[in-house]
Amino acid sequence: MNRLFLLFISAMCVVFSTYTLSATSDKSNTMPNKIKVALLSRTLDNLAYHDPTYDIETDFVDSLAKNLNLDIEYIVYPTVSSLHQAIDKKEADLAVGLSDTSDSNYIYSQTLYQSSIAIWYRNKSLMHVSPSSMKWVCVKGSIYCKKLDLRGLPNIYEAESFADAINLVNSGQADAVLDSYVSLLACVNSSTQTIGRIEIPDWFDTENIRIAAHKNSQLLLQNINLVLNQEAKFSGIHSDNIYHQIDVARNAVSNKGALFPKSLN
Repeated sequence: MNRLFLLFISAMCVVFSTYTLSATSDKSNTMPNKIKVALLSRTLDNLAYHDPTYDIETDFVDSLAKNLNLDIEYIVYPTVSSLHQAIDKKEADLAVGLSDTSDSNYIYSQTLYQSSIAIWYRNKSLMHVSPSSMKWVCVKGSIYCKKLDLRGLPNIYEAESFADAINLVNSGQADAVLDSYVSLLACVNSSTQTIGRIEIPDWFDTENIRIAAHKNSQLLLQNINLVLNQEAKFSGIHSDNIYHQIDVARNAVSNKGALFPKSLN
């Protein structure tokens, strides 16, 4: 009798344990109705500046949300590290604007959009100086610092923010900044400065901008990828932002092998 009772208790424990694991799994694999999306802040002391990257990223995410019937709450973070921490601490469900997929702590979407990498030189003459002799600045934790490091350049300063990076170039403490073409183009357009030059170098490929998420968000990422894998004309995933359209057009012409100016005064 005691043996039968013990067998019964053991069987119930197994069933309960299986149910608990299943319930936990079901909870993590349920599509949410509302999600929080983390974005990187890019502000300048120049009040005329508005970063087009914010508009581009929210355009794409809003399009995704419409396809997936999701409500979106955006949260802006000041640094790349705080963007990652938002996912780690589950303050946000997704982080947008990342292209480096080497961190195995996260899962990544298919390409959301492509973005050109550009250099802003403090003055035009620096375009003819060897990159290894220049003082470079990039935003700490960004793919741009990694790109410079992989080139083996010796003088790289990692600024905490985009504003700090621009200020270092303006003050002459750095010769050039490496960042997104659209962000730098908007920065130059918002300034009264006429010196300096933007160049899209041949030695950096276009970046594939993606969405990052915690590993518990597998189902959410799977559904996002299903939408991204559709043709844009069917999914409606796009951005009409003028800076993004300039970048897309420039890439289209460049990819066809046509002559296209890679520099902008």
